[in-house]
Amino acid sequence: MASFPPLIVIVTGPTCSGKTTLARALSERLDLPLFHKDGFKEAMFDLAPADIDRSFSQLLGRFSIACLEVALMECARSGTAAVFEANFDSKLFSPRLSAIRRRYPVRIVQAHLRYVGAGQSDRERESTLLSRFAARESTDR
Repeated sequence: MASFPPLIVIVTGPTCSGKTTLARALSERLDLPLFHKDGFKEAMFDLAPADIDRSFSQLLGRFSIACLEVALMECARSGTAAVFEANFDSKLFSPRLSAIRRRYPVRIVQAHLRYVGAGQSDRERESTLLSRFAARESTDR
């Protein structure tokens, strides 16, 4: 029986587009580990001083993306299938994925999400996104 290279699933998109919801569902359905930016960022945030500012929070976000890239590379190298979720910058991230594909026998599937808001005006879409963001930020995910 032929064996298939490990599957790496990348879920990306803007804030409040459903990335985490989809990534968690895929992780559970496929029985794969999930690596997500917010998980790394929240762990770092828990170790940070209580009075951090926005620029430090953004720095933690960049560190989190770097951690995801290390985990992605290690999964590819070791032949471990996994799901990764973050708002990856496609201009920076796509070349890295191409390099991983050239170096390791992996199958990479990317889901680029976006929030369309069918039938909504621009103002209604903006309101929906702001409501989603506020609801998300008020919970301990």
